[in-house]
Amino acid sequence: MKKALFISYYFPPSGGGGVKRPTKYVKFLTAMGWDLTVLTVPEKSYFLKDDKFLHELPPDLKIIRARTLISKKRTDEFRLKSLGKDAKEIGLFAKLKNRALWIIRDWFFIPDVQVSWIPFALPKAIRAVRKGDIDIIWTKCPPYSVLILGALAKFFTGRPWVIDLADPWTLATYAYFPNSISKKINELMEKRLFKYADRIVTVADNIADDYIAKYPGIDKRKYAVIPNGFDDDDHTELRPAQNSKFTLCHTGRIDLANRDPNNFLESLSRFIADIPDAESKVQAIFVGGGGEYWLDAVRKKGLGKIVKFTGNVSHEKSLEYQLTSHLLVLIGGGSKYEQTGKIFEYLVSEKPILALIGANTPAAGIIEKTGAGLVISGDEIDRCASVLRDFYDHYKAGSTLWKGRNAEEIDRYNWNNHALKLHGIFMELNEKA
Repeated sequence: MKKALFISYYFPPSGGGGVKRPTKYVKFLTAMGWDLTVLTVPEKSYFLKDDKFLHELPPDLKIIRARTLISKKRTDEFRLKSLGKDAKEIGLFAKLKNRALWIIRDWFFIPDVQVSWIPFALPKAIRAVRKGDIDIIWTKCPPYSVLILGALAKFFTGRPWVIDLADPWTLATYAYFPNSISKKINELMEKRLFKYADRIVTVADNIADDYIAKYPGIDKRKYAVIPNGFDDDDHTELRPAQNSKFTLCHTGRIDLANRDPNNFLESLSRFIADIPDAESKVQAIFVGGGGEYWLDAVRKKGLGKIVKFTGNVSHEKSLEYQLTSHLLVLIGGGSKYEQTGKIFEYLVSEKPILALIGANTPAAGIIEKTGAGLVISGDEIDRCASVLRDFYDHYKAGSTLWKGRNAEEIDRYNWNNHALKLHGIFMELNEKA
């Protein structure tokens, strides 16, 4: 039995999309015989909690929790308070205080505030490797400070180190750098850490390709691609009844800075205008946070009785919303590396997907290869309204909304297949060590 130390800031009972990838890896790798030890943060550090994924973990899994000086929970609460709707109403002193905190974060917490976890986590990582006779160190990010922790653990123990890069670091269009100096520091760190790592796993081919081009001095054979995926077990016990209304469903956070739903709402408004008694026949449900930013837009477009925002819900509840709907909507965030985890949940739900994303993104490629739905540019408002009408006409006629799903292609994204690939990487490194 081989042993690995898995370092991941996000881990059950954390909620949100970032916890799924580490959970599925642990579930399937342990089933393959790996003895895993997980290093993460205390439960009180999580902004969102969801116990669902706890039940997927082996009962004897060794979990080590190391405290952090500044938790993600505190930074997320600060962000919402600083940028939320009530930010304009806070006093001058509070505004100055918030500004000072942002400056401190930008200049003293590089690459992110989770760097404050390292002094507490590193001794536990070293102890776990030496005491447990660990063969592989493996880190999942973001946050990217976890890579520093992984590199230090490798340095002090000599074990092979694998990076699992769930999102690109400096390449991401949404990456925040307060100035050019900060970006240069992050790029220097990124390059040094990638060079020191034994393998770098990304979720998409274009991420690996762009990093190979950006850092030509790093051996391109270090890179491997393991996308996100789905787990059939997530849906095994879910048998919710279908909604009586024609239901559109989008899962995942929407807000002012990312995944802007305004164009989709306009398309929905034009589609609804053609339907007599639309309020009793159609509904659009946004499952997840951020809906509060769009209440005014919904009212202005006359969609107040059509559109519903659920707020944050459990993963299981999110799946239920998908299964009770007729059409699943994916709104892109504008990144060329778009490959959100919800795509794979959508695939296994066997509902058609309407994706408003860039045609050259990994997400678009997955949807087209699997034949799971349509990809439309987010600014094609009239075309989107027409497509909604076509789906609705099929619904009224009682016919199949979508055909052409490629089951064999879809099965490539099963988490068991992904875990097998990671298992192969671990075994290869272990043989070389």
